Amino acid sequence: MRRILTESYALVKLGLPVALAHVFQVGLQVVDTIMAGQYGAKDLAGISLAGSLTMPLMILMIGTVNATTPIVAQLAGAGRFAEAGFKVRQGMWVGLGMVMLIIAIIINLAPVLGWFAVPRDIAGITTSYLSFVIWGYPAWAMFLLLRTTAEGLGHTRPPMYIALASLIINIPLNYAFIFGKFGAPELGGAGCGVATAIVMWFQLTAMLLLVSAGKFRQLALFSGQFSPDITSIREYLTVGLPIGLKIFGPVGVFASSPLFIARYGELPVAAGSIGGNVTTLAFMVPIGFATAATIRIGQAVGREDSAGASLTSFCSIATSMMIALIIGVLMFIYRYEIAGLYTSDKDLLAMTASLLIWVAFYQFADATQEPAVGSLRGFKDTQAAMWYSIGAYWLLALPLGTLLAYGYLTSEPMTVFGYWTMFIVAESIVALLAGRRLMRILSKGKV
Repeated sequence: MRRILTESYALVKLGLPVALAHVFQVGLQVVDTIMAGQYGAKDLAGISLAGSLTMPLMILMIGTVNATTPIVAQLAGAGRFAEAGFKVRQGMWVGLGMVMLIIAIIINLAPVLGWFAVPRDIAGITTSYLSFVIWGYPAWAMFLLLRTTAEGLGHTRPPMYIALASLIINIPLNYAFIFGKFGAPELGGAGCGVATAIVMWFQLTAMLLLVSAGKFRQLALFSGQFSPDITSIREYLTVGLPIGLKIFGPVGVFASSPLFIARYGELPVAAGSIGGNVTTLAFMVPIGFATAATIRIGQAVGREDSAGASLTSFCSIATSMMIALIIGVLMFIYRYEIAGLYTSDKDLLAMTASLLIWVAFYQFADATQEPAVGSLRGFKDTQAAMWYSIGAYWLLALPLGTLLAYGYLTSEPMTVFGYWTMFIVAESIVALLAGRRLMRILSKGKV
């Protein structure tokens, strides 16, 4: 029992700053949603659709760059710090290559809005937002690489402080560019794109200052070979692309659903956007434990400590589920108050409050699967979870969710509720399959 408590404490110590960093990072999107919504419902819908179009691509890049965490953790566990620094420099080529591809796709996305019959005024806000925010993407790619490097070494607090500072800075920047204050142009919801791009460059600058300091000098990040190494890049893609595609499974379906229900008007799109914001915030608990599990297990693999890896897996899943249960109950009790933080529109408030019941169930399933998948990543086992996620969301949740949303399986269209019903089913399936695979790996007793 004492070992379980000690390990749980270590996971909380590592995972809490990660969770808070992600909360602050997601808080940027929440602030954008709230402030754009205060400017107008169309501006809220416009930036929501921008997120729907870009989030799957960004998640793919985030997941791929997240290969840095288990790669660095395993090498650090084995005391091979110089090699870890070399791997990080190779990750730079992967991150920059992906972000250039993403920008090329985004600047050609305008026709997609026409295919889904998005109203012209909302489409205009969406394209304007995207034209601003892409200027920050190269900085964000490099920031992500350095942040996951710090996490792989177990230094999870500094990125948290940077994320908090970014959130604080984002508020006055949004105010300036949305409402035209402090001499800035009044851009409405599209102004969030300008603010976000500025914040991304701030994050990179702060992270560069951090990794130039003492704790990171053992990696020798800025010396040695910078030219591309095909073997290392292949390792990044082998470990990282499945991570990105695994996350792309749910995020891609989440992001697609507003496009399919846009025909039913602003309310279901806006309610779904708010529900997505809330579940993303709740998701920070399991992602914190998942990242902590990846770090602890990766370092245990480097030390060849099978028992330590097994203990970490159990504690990360159990602790995450307990916290998620508490959050779910509070979310149900205070669903109207939570919805009220986003809107004062009575119809939107009622729909959002109802949707939060679905969100509460979803986040409990998420709290089970994410630490299990994070544990698998510590072993660099990433491909199986990718297939579980793609199958559950793209082959099951998206088609059945669409049938429910359009009323083909029910007496009337369920709109956004149809998709969330299938999100819960899909996430539960991924949790069961990932848990089973983790048990098989741990039962072998070797790392």
